[in-house]
Amino acid sequence: MERQKFRRGATRGQRPCTTGTSTSPPDRFTANIYARDGFTCQYCAVRFATEDLTFDHVLPRSRGGGTSWENIVTCCLACNAAKADRTPVEAHMKLCRRPRRPTFLPSIAVRMGGTVPEEWRPYWSGELQS
Repeated sequence: MERQKFRRGATRGQRPCTTGTSTSPPDRFTANIYARDGFTCQYCAVRFATEDLTFDHVLPRSRGGGTSWENIVTCCLACNAAKADRTPVEAHMKLCRRPRRPTFLPSIAVRMGGTVPEEWRPYWSGELQS
C-alpha cells in the first residue's frame, strides 16, 4: 500500500497546540476542537470521521497566525490542501463560522453496550445510560 503524502502542516492527527499560552487549546483537549466544530469541515460543511480531519490555521502561521482557539478550525484534508498557505479570502473559501474560544469544554461521551467490565468498576463514577 502506497503511503499517502501530505503537505507540511496538513498531517493526519496533527495536534493544534504546542505553545501552552492562555489562548491556546491545551494538547490534551485537541478532541475539543473537533467537538467544538461538530466533527465538520469548517469550509465545505461536511461531517467526517476523525481520521479524515485535520486542523487549519485560518491565518497561516507563515503570515503570523498563532495556534489559538480563535485561529484553528477543523478541516477536511481536501479543503486543507485547496486552501494551502493562504487566507480563506485569498483561497476564495468561506468559513462556516468563525473560530472562537469555547465558553466550556464540550464533553466527549463514550458509549458502550452491555455492562462495565468488572476491572473498570473501581474507576467508574457513573451509571450506564441505555
